[in-house]
Amino acid sequence: MRGYLKMRYNNKGLTLVEVLIAMGIMGIVMTSIFSFFIPNLKTFNRTDNHIQAQNNAQTAMNRIVDDIIGGQGVARTTNPVIFKINDTKFIKYEHVDETLKRGEGTSQMEITIEEDPFANNITEFRVEQTEANGVIITITSKINDSVVPLTNEIYFRNGN
Repeated sequence: MRGYLKMRYNNKGLTLVEVLIAMGIMGIVMTSIFSFFIPNLKTFNRTDNHIQAQNNAQTAMNRIVDDIIGGQGVARTTNPVIFKINDTKFIKYEHVDETLKRGEGTSQMEITIEEDPFANNITEFRVEQTEANGVIITITSKINDSVVPLTNEIYFRNGN
């Protein structure tokens, strides 16, 4: 009898039942952790897409405003849009396939569009002339399901 008790108390391994119970508890804990993680990851991705779309629209708008605010006016409001900066400088913006391209030239007919896109993921680019010496520019950027419209009213400093 002593040998039996000695052998039973010196057993240092785990039984199969103990291992299965531990795995079951671990599975329940991991499931509850991941049930919180996955929705948070989706929210993070949705927010990241919205921030990128907003950044695209804002960056494009800022660059356009920097280009044209010292100009004299708009020469053409339909695509491609042409702004007259002075008598020898014109800037053209062309919206093609969710890309906004830019070019410069010395006249309306001699504007060369740059190869590199000015802005990407732009679904809408619209320019409307105001009664005063200015324009209303609307840029809409879209990344996946996040759509960000941005409108800005600009008045030319050196308008005629």
